[in-house]
Amino acid sequence: ERIKLITALVNSKKDQQFLIAIFKKAFGYKIVEALKEKGVIVEYHNANYTKSHRQKVERDFKSGQIQVVVASPTLAVGVNLPARNTVLTSAEWGGGDIPASLLRQFAGRTGRPKYDTEGDAYFLLNNESFDYHQKRIENGEKIISCMDSTVNVATHFLGAIYLKQINTINDFKIWYERTLAYTQHDYSDELVDKLLQSIIVDMTKRGMIKVDNENLELKYRGKIAAQMMIDPYY
Repeated sequence: ERIKLITALVNSKKDQQFLIAIFKKAFGYKIVEALKEKGVIVEYHNANYTKSHRQKVERDFKSGQIQVVVASPTLAVGVNLPARNTVLTSAEWGGGDIPASLLRQFAGRTGRPKYDTEGDAYFLLNNESFDYHQKRIENGEKIISCMDSTVNVATHFLGAIYLKQINTINDFKIWYERTLAYTQHDYSDELVDKLLQSIIVDMTKRGMIKVDNENLELKYRGKIAAQMMIDPYY
């Protein structure tokens, strides 16, 4: 149903460019396929592609060769593109809310200086949760660290090992105590140890890390996940 809405919207503004925000890569590929079937010139932009490919997509979009770019949050901030319209395909991901700050950032990609004096941002929301999401997007939210989620901590844990910020099990506690989540949620040493052990067990089972006494080392899969910031539980 959402793909039909997106296709209809794009076709109703054939002379305008769109930036479509997706939070699930598989859904993004479906949108690209559906738009191409309608003859729309569309490209995909996400962290799985090389830097040179992403830069080419951005250049072609700026020059008007592409009408639609379907993108993950890689384009949420810091890029000035001629997107007269933005479409945010969801306000929820992974069983929780996408932060209002990120949704507002992506909506802010529309009507950019030098390209347009105004723009339209479309949020695709379910009827049941429409009022709830509308209120939090309009009013904003208190910034809460996402580093209390095992998935998020594990993702950054692999990245920290890759960057040599964490080399041993003991390093984890020092590293985690510097996070906003540690302060906000008033974690005890026991809870931090429990979180660490859970991640080590999971990452070892998934072939992401190797533990040698107290030393932590990334295996090949772990290096790939760390380099691309891929959800290691995916």
